[in-house]
Amino acid sequence: MVQQEQLIKEIKKRYPKHTYKQLGEMFQMQTTRLFRLMNGAEMRTSEYFKIKEKLEINSSELSSLIQFLEKHSFSLSRNDCNEIVSNLEEKFFIRKLTGL
Repeated sequence: MVQQEQLIKEIKKRYPKHTYKQLGEMFQMQTTRLFRLMNGAEMRTSEYFKIKEKLEINSSELSSLIQFLEKHSFSLSRNDCNEIVSNLEEKFFIRKLTGL
């Protein structure tokens, strides 16, 4: 049960503004089941591993992005860096507007 609580805390920390519907789609679970899990219902082992795997996949994608940027950061000009930051800010702004 402690591991389940830690997993739920991690979900809430990473996705604080996501709706149950968005989280359900992300973790491939029914919205009502996810709601019950987030509010203390006992999680089946298969559900635990499915959610944990999805969280790890999302973490590894972020880690690979960071490693890529660290590896190539010295070969970029200041303008290149500013352009990348600008593009990312634009993407985040669009996501914020669309609610994704």
